[in-house]
Amino acid sequence: MLHEIARRCINVSKHDETIFNQHNSLLAVRGDKQLHILEYSYNVLCLDKKLDFVESSIVCPRSSSTSEFSKEYASKGISNIELVEFVTNPYFWPYSNDLKQEMTNIVAFEWSPSDLIFNNQSVLAILNSVGNVEFFGPQQKVWCSIVKFSDIMKHYVMSELQIDVGEKCKTIEKLKEIVYGIGTSAICWGPNINEDSSSIFVTAQRNSTIIFWSIKFTNTDLSVDVLGKIYADDEEIKTLAWIPYSDNLFLFIYANVLGEVVGKVCKIEGKKILEQATIVLWKWKDRMVPKNIQYIIDGNCLLIIYPKHRHLVVQMFDKDFKLLNKVVNVVNDEKISVLTKTSAGLYIGTINTKIYKLIYKVTKNALTIEFESIILKDSYVNHELYGLTFSPNEIICHLVLANRRVNVRKEPLHMLVVSLSCEDQIENVLLDNPSKKLTHMWDCIELLRYKTMKSKKLPSLNYVNLYNETNTDIYKLKVYLILVKLYNNLEEILKNQSKGLLPETSIEVVQDKLLAAHAKETIINKYEQHKNPTFNGFEKEWLSGCCKYLEYYSKKYEIPKNNIIPNTVWESLIALITKSELPTYNCLFCDDLIEDFSCANGHKSMFCSVTFTPIDSEEYLVCNCCEVTARMELYQYKPLCVLCDGHLECYNVSL
Repeated sequence: MLHEIARRCINVSKHDETIFNQHNSLLAVRGDKQLHILEYSYNVLCLDKKLDFVESSIVCPRSSSTSEFSKEYASKGISNIELVEFVTNPYFWPYSNDLKQEMTNIVAFEWSPSDLIFNNQSVLAILNSVGNVEFFGPQQKVWCSIVKFSDIMKHYVMSELQIDVGEKCKTIEKLKEIVYGIGTSAICWGPNINEDSSSIFVTAQRNSTIIFWSIKFTNTDLSVDVLGKIYADDEEIKTLAWIPYSDNLFLFIYANVLGEVVGKVCKIEGKKILEQATIVLWKWKDRMVPKNIQYIIDGNCLLIIYPKHRHLVVQMFDKDFKLLNKVVNVVNDEKISVLTKTSAGLYIGTINTKIYKLIYKVTKNALTIEFESIILKDSYVNHELYGLTFSPNEIICHLVLANRRVNVRKEPLHMLVVSLSCEDQIENVLLDNPSKKLTHMWDCIELLRYKTMKSKKLPSLNYVNLYNETNTDIYKLKVYLILVKLYNNLEEILKNQSKGLLPETSIEVVQDKLLAAHAKETIINKYEQHKNPTFNGFEKEWLSGCCKYLEYYSKKYEIPKNNIIPNTVWESLIALITKSELPTYNCLFCDDLIEDFSCANGHKSMFCSVTFTPIDSEEYLVCNCCEVTARMELYQYKPLCVLCDGHLECYNVSL
């Protein structure tokens, strides 16, 4: 049973369908003329008894790469029948700035795979209703436009069509050829980052041409190549789906405005995408356009699943993409609004807030499906379901509900982002993490913080054994640091029912122990290479900083160095460091020499938490959660925060 733990209200000005998507820890909801983005605050010290999100927004981009063509044609005077075409067809709206500003809205948005830009971050591609595509990315917690991708399309289409600038707008047919070639009707990303750090972005143009683009960011530089094209029928394409099948083979599916669903078997050869075969999945022109297409690979069988109003279509193909069976079942008497795929299976949501899990059985060429109802503890009367996602570890379920109560004079219209709990023993999920990294565990951490603040006590664990295990397990030491922070939260609100459970309750002590463990791990890793040292100057400086921190930690807590690291390792590395010419560091306040992480006057300079050396640049890296800093030179190493395994982000003081 799913029970509600938090909700967030987003005001809207009209009843309208919304779009809801989740990428890692980011939730995105389309509202009125803007995209609302919710992200965990990464603040373990928050005292709120609710999930703590930070909300930002992206205003709908209203630019269009076809404006100059539409305006130029309209400025010459148009007939009444052409005026009707201009007013009713969104791809011609840019001829009027007023119409474009008033009517432009977000039609679709898609996240790229992680690590396309910066440090493990993704690009957000937004498509507006006039066929314009723009890329957005985070810069110091603000989402900014980084590329107007339709401008790139424009140059490509103009050269591809070999359009003479002087002849481009003489007839409405010529104008349509240009506008429909540049205007985009649907977008999607390939599922993975390629070996050369590029990703494949797919656009369906209004003229039914599907173009595969190779997108690669090198720092702030963008390189774009066309990998291939697919020519579909003349109808406008509304939905795209990429289904990977093997290393170089995939099935690309599109649905047009008439409701037809077609698949293209494609092959990747070098830097080209070639079409191999065509599969017609749904040939009836019923005008029921599936907005979401999912798939399940079961052995040698491929199941393709998509909705047709209140019917769910499940088609089974063999490894050669030959149709083996097809089942079309009614879920209930309401429209299917959500299809969500997780590691636990496929979930279906209907507009009347009913949720089901798809139960299927494959026996040779036979396919049977059933729907298992998911029970919600709370009933959402007079609400419609438009979104259903699960957190990365599938412990929190997020719903987006539109309020349909007729109560306009008493309260404004709004959408609800409702969070439901799926897991009770959250501490076990956190401790038994096979990756041994906290990087993608923030849904667990946030849920643990919420439950701790709600119950006013820590989870039931053997904290003495856990703290003893931290001597040899850095990951458990990071988890213990989170528990210590939660313990101190309870102390602040004076309602701590967990007094006496923790053997160590000082955040400073645990953080110092964690930094020492990081320094030791770095030294051990470098020691394995010391016989044939190939370190550059920065790496030697890094190694020296780790050694100095262990000396500082040994003096501060009166622990012999040989209890921290073997003498043989220590002596070998000290010998290596003394042979190198390392820089000296001066205090930024008084220019005195820095020793033991401060100058003689006791001034505290900004230090790098990874290399334990001072930061003297206006550009540096910072952790959103712990606010620890690191030197910009580490960027190429893709560093993680030493306290919470979060990806460090660029920060520029001058901005």
